Order: sequence, then structure tokens, then C-alpha cells
Amino acid sequence: MKIQRCAYPIRNRNARRDESGVALIIALLTLLIVSTLAAGLMYTTQSEIWTTANYRAVTAARYAAEAGVQRATYWISQNNAALAADIVSGSLVVTGVPVTTSGGNTVVLAPPSTATTGIAAPIAGITDTFSLIDNSLDTTATTSFNKTLNSTTSPFPTVAGTPNYTVAVQLLSATNDPQAGWITSWKIISQGTVSGVRQSKVQVVATVENKIIPSSGTSSVSVPAFKFGAWANSASCDAIEITGGSNTESYNSSTQLGVASPSLTTGGGDIATLGNVYLHNTAMVDGNIFAPNYNLGNPSAGYSNCAPPNCPFVSTYYPYGVTGGSGPDSSSNGWNANNKTVQACSTSWPYAVQMDNSGGTGFGCTSSSSSSCVNKASMLPTGYTTPYPTASLPSGAPTTNNTSTCSYSTECAGNYGTGALTMPPSNSSYGQVTLGSNDDYYFSAGNYYFDTLTVTASARIHLTSNPVVVYILNGAGVSEPINFTGGSQTNQGGDPNNLTFVYNGTQEVHFGSISSNAVFATVYAPNSKVVFDGNGNIFGAVIGNTVSMTGGGHLNYDSHLALSSPHVYTGTTSTNSASTFHLTEFSWSAF
Repeated sequence: MKIQRCAYPIRNRNARRDESGVALIIALLTLLIVSTLAAGLMYTTQSEIWTTANYRAVTAARYAAEAGVQRATYWISQNNAALAADIVSGSLVVTGVPVTTSGGNTVVLAPPSTATTGIAAPIAGITDTFSLIDNSLDTTATTSFNKTLNSTTSPFPTVAGTPNYTVAVQLLSATNDPQAGWITSWKIISQGTVSGVRQSKVQVVATVENKIIPSSGTSSVSVPAFKFGAWANSASCDAIEITGGSNTESYNSSTQLGVASPSLTTGGGDIATLGNVYLHNTAMVDGNIFAPNYNLGNPSAGYSNCAPPNCPFVSTYYPYGVTGGSGPDSSSNGWNANNKTVQACSTSWPYAVQMDNSGGTGFGCTSSSSSSCVNKASMLPTGYTTPYPTASLPSGAPTTNNTSTCSYSTECAGNYGTGALTMPPSNSSYGQVTLGSNDDYYFSAGNYYFDTLTVTASARIHLTSNPVVVYILNGAGVSEPINFTGGSQTNQGGDPNNLTFVYNGTQEVHFGSISSNAVFATVYAPNSKVVFDGNGNIFGAVIGNTVSMTGGGHLNYDSHLALSSPHVYTGTTSTNSASTFHLTEFSWSAF
């Protein structure tokens, strides 16, 4: 019998052994993945910890830097006396930005250099450094600044990382409002640091502004706005006299700056006084007249003071408050019933306005014809019922008289005449000065002091910056301490509020023979007689004790002055004072 074998596949006895170690590999891969995830989690956690720590340190450094800014601001305000002495003394060059010393160095309060006593060095690590640095301010103030603000001891000893700051302050600009004070702009660079494993630094750059009001003779209280073309403090008859074809008109400088001959407007050339106005010989006021006795009637005609609008008119040309006018009328107020002559102003007849009987005389007109004139006086507005006061002199004004005929330079011998001459502001008096010879004179913003000033012979005064306030001291007692004549031009086409002449004395202020070349300015002479004659022509406004316009003098009131604060102040402050600082610019960076 034949036996047949079945064919069975022969198994590889090593096959099972080939699968050995897979579990280990899988375990290792799993461990690697878990380890990677764990490491990533740890890294993320550590990163968040460092990020939080860095953010905390940067925040603390920034707050420290901002604290430095606040501390510097406070220090400036508390040490105003020493700083103001340098700022208002005139020893610094304030025409550009930043403010510099006469040597061209910037004015900086900063950490002192160990190499050079008295010279400040930039803060180490600050990228926004100052190019030229000079501790030109008061040495005591500088020492105090460094001791107070740049101490090696942390101002925050209980805070982690002991934050500290280092501060430098630069005077960027100082703009002078001659009486209100100096508008100062300060750049403060403060570097805050926080120590630790990683030191954090933050730099803050801020610009702050404030006003420094100098002591001795200054105040932030200005006199009332120049609401009228002419104002007379005097309560007497003829406090304002206009005659000989003289007149008042008006214009608005805000719409005609730079125009040498502005277009004039009929109406708006208002005048006012605490006394009486006398118009005669074709005098015209193209505007209203304001006076206390605007409603005074003629007692002999059965009237006394009446209250508008119930003041009766005797005729068109004879409202109450006015004596005289065009056309005879025996029953009119102000006329003597027997001889029909004008009743002159007197204690018993204190009319607001006295007019003669000539043609072409009138006020409150709507055209150049006297027939259009209303001729009715008006009540003084609120705030204008007392005299304008004597002006205060600014801090630094000369305390001794300089009556020499030339004190500024060797370029003059009594007269300033060099073709073109720049005359800077000064706390010293220029003395008795005559400007003339068809020359140009350049004034810049600030205070000027002259014992007397004569502008003649076609001299031209230009303003390179503003405002300019000219104080006339007249220690010599000259009869005309201010005298404009001879075809001169002053601030032609400019804003009258940018040039003010101030005189507190009693001698005469004179404007004559300047014709259409004119003076664009304001005149503040509350105790003086101000005279316009010989075609004296002014664009602006005038304050005087009395005002006289004769011989074709012209007063063109700038109506924009009613909206502007005069650069004339009264009162005094006992110490230098500063207004609250306000922030104008701010930036910060971490490094």
C-alpha cells in the first residue's frame, strides 16, 4: 500500500522572533511625543512667565519714567524764581527753537558730568540726546535739580526691582507776551530703569508748557479792550476836540493784514469820553459818540435828563445830549433863544457833544454827507464808565533815567541813521532817540524803553516778530516825548495790537505830518494830551487824558481791537509765579 504525504506549509520558526521589540519602539515614540508636549508646555509656561515678568518690569520702568516727568514738572514749578530770573533777564536767545545761550549752547538741566564741573552730560543710553548742553541756568537751581531728581537712591524702595529714573530737561522755547509773562515750553526726557535678571529701561519724552509771570510790576490783568477809536479819561469840556476837516473812520485789520492803505468803512469810527466832545469846522465822526451826559436836555426849555427811548427830539439835528448843529432853531436844545448861538459846554451845561453851526459837521453818519448824520449821543457801555488806569511797567524796567541822546551803539550821534538798523528789546533805556534819514529800523517781540522817541524824515519801523511794547519814560521832562512826523511809516499794514506805545506821563503825545504813510499801532497815554495835526494819520486806537484832532488829522479805528486783549497791564505780583503745566506731546519706547 502506497502512503502519500499531505503537503503542509512549513512554518518559519523565526517569524515570531521577528516581532520582538515593537512594544519598546512604540513606548519610546510615545515617551518622545509626551516629552515633546511636556517640554513645549514647559517652554510656553516659562515664556509666559518671562513675558509677564518683562511686561511687569517694562510697566514699572515706564511708570518710573513717567514719575520722573511728573517730578521734573513739579520741580520746575516749585523752583520758578531761579529759572524765571534767567528766562526774563534777556540773557537767553529766545528767537529760535531751542532756546540758547549767547554762546549758542542749548539750555539744559541734566545729570552733571564727572569730567567737567557745571556742564551737563547726556543721559547714558538715551537715544534722543541733546547736541550742545550747557547748564547756563542758576548753579544753585542745577545742583538742586540733580540732587532731587537724579539721586542714586531709588524713589521706590519697596517695589520689586527698585525702579529708578534719571531726568534731563531742556528749555525749548520762551515766547514773551510783554506783560502777561513768558509762555515756556520744556522738553523732558526721563529714563526709567528696573533692575533684575534682565534690566528694563523705558524712555519717556514729553513736552510741557506753562506761563511764567515775572515779578515786580506785572500782572495777568490787562486793561479793558480798545473798544473805541479814541478815548479820553478827562471829565472836562472839550475832552475830545475834532476840527479843521479831521475825521474818524474804521476798518478791520483781520481781513486786511499787509495792506498799506486799508479800505475804510463809513461808521464804526466810534469815540468816547468821560467828559465832553467838541466838533467844529467840518469835523466828522463816522461812528457814534459815547459820553455820560448822552441824555442831557436844556433845562430852560423845560427838559432835564431823560431816559431813552423817551428823549424827545426838537428837530432832526438837535437830539438831547447835543448842543448846536446845522440850521437855526430858537426852540432847539442847546441854542440860546435870543441870539441863536451855540450854548458852550460848561459846568451848568455839561452836554455830551457840542457842535458849531458850520456845514459838514456831524457824527453817527451813514455817508460822507453831514445830512446823513444822526447826531445823537449814546450811553457809555458797561465796563467803560471809569478812567483807563496808569499802566504798570514790566519786570526788569529801568529804575534810573537815561537822558543821553544816544546810548545804543556808536552808529549814531544823537540820531539813529545807518540805512538799516536792528534794534533788539532791552531792559535798559535807549535814551532820547530820533529815528530818521529815510532809514529802516527793525524791532522784534519784547519790551523797549526810550526816554523820548521821535520818528521823522521818512523813517520806517518794521516788526520782525510780535508783540512789541514801547515804553516812553521821559525822565528829561521833554514837552513831546512821543513825536511822529515827517512822512514816517510805522508797522505799515500790520496789526495795530502788535505794536503799543505806552506813556504814563502828562506831556503831549504828537502825531503830525505823516499823511497816508501812517502809524499802525495802539497808543496808551491815559494821563497825556494826544494830538493829531498836519494830516496825522493813525490806524488803530488811542487812549489819552484828552484827544485833539486838528488840521486834517485822521483816526482810523481797527474794529478788530474790540476782540483783542491789549498788551497793557495794571497791578503787580510780589513774586515770580507760574501757571499750571499742561502736556502738549508724549512718547515712550522700551530698550
